[in-house]
Amino acid sequence: MSAETVRALSASGFSLYGFMAVGGSDRAGLPLVWLQTSDYSLRTEVSWTERFEAYTSFGTVARGASIHAAASYAIAAGETLEVEDAKGTGTVVRGGVPGALSIENRTVTPLACGLAPAQGGVSSPSCVFPLHGNNLQILVPVQRVLLMFSVVQIPPGTAIGRASGPGILIDSEGARERAVAFDIDAGWSAGGSTWAQQVTASANIVPLLVIPVPIDL
Repeated sequence: MSAETVRALSASGFSLYGFMAVGGSDRAGLPLVWLQTSDYSLRTEVSWTERFEAYTSFGTVARGASIHAAASYAIAAGETLEVEDAKGTGTVVRGGVPGALSIENRTVTPLACGLAPAQGGVSSPSCVFPLHGNNLQILVPVQRVLLMFSVVQIPPGTAIGRASGPGILIDSEGARERAVAFDIDAGWSAGGSTWAQQVTASANIVPLLVIPVPIDL
């Protein structure tokens, strides 16, 4: 970013937000604010891990809801978090759906659940889905992130459905890094690359981040 853009963003109180995509078949799922920071400058690096935790929560799956993990567990593709207690606790076992991260509620207590990329021992939930009693969610990480600048202050873990500022959707499949640019008036750009898509300041971002994917049962 140029110095003029950085100054304008800072003067207005913009934050940089990050959202992660997920594959899932439940149409009630919502993206969560995964990243919120005002620590941006001429060059800003956003990184994440491909290691995930499955979490459970007592939160409500609704736009504007604040989601906090009640319990979270490291999980890998093909594994299932079996929730065995109304407190959301359980055990991760093998033998799940190939390529997917599954969360199974073996109680009659309705909960919320989702995935959280594990970074430096700290997990920040990136999506939320309902986890009804005696039910199952099958989720697949998708290598896609959305970056957005906004003056609206939205804490991490907040479920949202619409953008509140200019954004860019970045497909990182098969790449170690991507480079994009932002101008306070022109918005985001990626040099015409096909792996990036501009997102308007009031766009519905749910279909961009909660993506139906085929599940091989």
